[in-house]
Amino acid sequence: MRLSLTDGRIDPRNPPLWHDQDVPDRECADSSSSPEPPAPTTRSDELLTLLVLLVASAVLLVLCLGCAAFWLYN
Repeated sequence: MRLSLTDGRIDPRNPPLWHDQDVPDRECADSSSSPEPPAPTTRSDELLTLLVLLVASAVLLVLCLGCAAFWLYN
């Protein structure tokens, strides 16, 4: 909920966003189904993304240095 800086009330020009509202948890509401464990792939996905970015950066650096060396020595 967004508050104004002067009196602590909600600013009508800046209404609350949808994620600021209280939304009931669907898993808690439906107790008949067994809760699934959280996906363990989020950490590995982040590491894979960082690895891909690191390799892409290294390739671009080698390409730039190769072009600079070619330009300097020819």
